[in-house]
Amino acid sequence: KETLHHMVARIGQQDLTAIMQFVVISFVILPILPNEAFGPYEVLNPYNIWLMVVLIVGIGLLGYFVYKIFGNKAGTFLGGVLGGLTSSTATTVSYARRAKESKGSSQLAAIVIFIASTVAFFRILTEILIVAPGVMPQVAPPLLVVVGLMVVTGLIAYFTNKEEGNHMPEQENPAQLKAALVFGAI
Repeated sequence: KETLHHMVARIGQQDLTAIMQFVVISFVILPILPNEAFGPYEVLNPYNIWLMVVLIVGIGLLGYFVYKIFGNKAGTFLGGVLGGLTSSTATTVSYARRAKESKGSSQLAAIVIFIASTVAFFRILTEILIVAPGVMPQVAPPLLVVVGLMVVTGLIAYFTNKEEGNHMPEQENPAQLKAALVFGAI
């Protein structure tokens, strides 16, 4: 009990609220939604739509805590890698919103988004290797060229970002529930 009290005191009310919001949307709401298609052409699946909301909130929350734990540069890199492994689209939405809300952080948000997009290509190559290894000789060379260019460009952007004060500020609400709901609705 004492350990939990110390942890809650270190986390803070805002962080605890964000964690609880994430728990509610992912472990209370998501499981009760129907996982079947509705609507015209049966393209609306409430479970899949809400799963995207959970992904966006999760990526925003994960990026927030990575940034808080590791600092500006490491948080930028790890946020991009983790976002690319999960969903580069959700990462783009999450970090674009953060950049819009805080002036002077657009370069770091762009780096996170760029890293996530680069990692997404590695994810695509892995999926192709597993699902259709026969087409890998035709698909791999052009994708690896694009990945190589993205890695070089990303490294240049990452290591040349030395502007003082150009950092991702702490978010007011790390869960970003409103942005996730808008994205889910779209």
